[in-house]
Amino acid sequence: LALVFCLRDVGTQRDVERALFERADDDPAERPRFRASLREAMKRRPAEHYFPLLGAMAAFRWKDQSPMPWLQHTLERAPVNGRAHALLASVLMARGARKQALLELRLAVEHEPGLAEKVAPQTISLARSFEELMSVVPEGQPGAMVLNTRARQLQKPEQAVMQRQVDTEAVNRDPKLIEPRARLLAGMFASLALLTQGKEAGVACATIAA
Repeated sequence: LALVFCLRDVGTQRDVERALFERADDDPAERPRFRASLREAMKRRPAEHYFPLLGAMAAFRWKDQSPMPWLQHTLERAPVNGRAHALLASVLMARGARKQALLELRLAVEHEPGLAEKVAPQTISLARSFEELMSVVPEGQPGAMVLNTRARQLQKPEQAVMQRQVDTEAVNRDPKLIEPRARLLAGMFASLALLTQGKEAGVACATIAA
C-alpha cells in the first residue's frame, strides 16, 4: 500500500522536510515551498513532534513568524523533547526572560543529557552566581557531566572561584571524573607556587634589611 499510494515512512519524511528547510535557509525564495510541504506533513502525521519543531526553528531563525505556537505544538506532542526546551530557552533569552530561560535549559539537559555541551555557553551567560548555576543543573550523575561541561566554559580569571566550586561539586557527584580533578589539582599547585614565591620574597627582603 505504501508503494501504491507513494507514502513515506516518518524517517524519510523527516529527511525530506529537513532538506527543504536547509534549502530555504539558504534561499528565501524557497521558504513558501518549505512551509507548504511542512503543513502537509503535519496533516498526514498530526502526532509527530519533529515537524512543528522544524517550523519553530524556521520561525526563530528567519524572524518572520512567532516560534511560540510551533513550540507549543511540539511540547504538547513530546513534553520531554530536549531540543524543543533548548530552542524555547533561546526564544525566552531573546525576550529577556532570563530565569524562565534558565529553567528551560535545565529541562533540556534533563531530558537529553547530550545537549550539555551545546547549551553550556547559554547557561554560563545567564547564570550570575554559583547558586543560580546549581539551580539549573540536573540531579545525580547526569548533573556531574553538565557541571564538568560548565566548568570548561569558565576560563576568565574572575571566574576562577566559581570554576573551583563547580569542579568540586562535579567530583562530589561523580568521583570517577578526571577532568574536574585535574583542574582542581592545577589550581592547588598554582596556589602553592604563589605561596612559595611569597615566602621566597619575604626571605629576600629580610636578607636585604639585614
